[in-house]
Amino acid sequence: MGRLKNGILGGISGKVGDVEGYIVNGIAYVRARKRKTKKAPTQKQLWTRMRMAAVNQFINSMTAFVRVGYQNMAKNAAFSANNAAKSYQLRHAVSGEYPDAGIDFSKVMLSTGTLDVALNPSVETLANGFKFSWDMAGGSDSYNERAQSMLLAYSPELHKSFFKIGGSCRYTGLDILEIPDNVKGKALECYLSFAADDREKIADSVYLGSVIY
Repeated sequence: MGRLKNGILGGISGKVGDVEGYIVNGIAYVRARKRKTKKAPTQKQLWTRMRMAAVNQFINSMTAFVRVGYQNMAKNAAFSANNAAKSYQLRHAVSGEYPDAGIDFSKVMLSTGTLDVALNPSVETLANGFKFSWDMAGGSDSYNERAQSMLLAYSPELHKSFFKIGGSCRYTGLDILEIPDNVKGKALECYLSFAADDREKIADSVYLGSVIY
């Protein structure tokens, strides 16, 4: 059964006959209703599902992070920031061959935009987490200087992300990401980005490598 959220002139939410309606960013859309099939999936279909499963597991561990990182790409679009992030990883960051699919962490992009990327970034292990450092780009304007850091460390073993959004300003040159003690000894994939304090502009994320905590 479908529901007219905004009256007879509004969009359909739910299933009605052979169509289903949904609303994204306040815009109503309609598509053909998906139907189950009894046919066995082809190898190509299985490979697509495996790739999607790998990306879902990865991105679903950092939903709040990519919501900011991809918000501008999803603005006024028929897809969410989460979907935009998954789409990018599917096209650029999945490695392996059937029947194995994995994430190539060096090709991952967790945020994208027009702000200056991190210059000469580095990460080092502390007793309570990681210290991220970077240089200031010569001639950066105040908008870039005051952009706030976005830090993330992902554990492939735990399938869990640790992150900070709205960290220290770029001009400070460093920030700390605290990591729980029970993650010690594990490798984490580290990323650094920046977002303006009003979140109107974002930088492309930068991969800093795999670091043992």
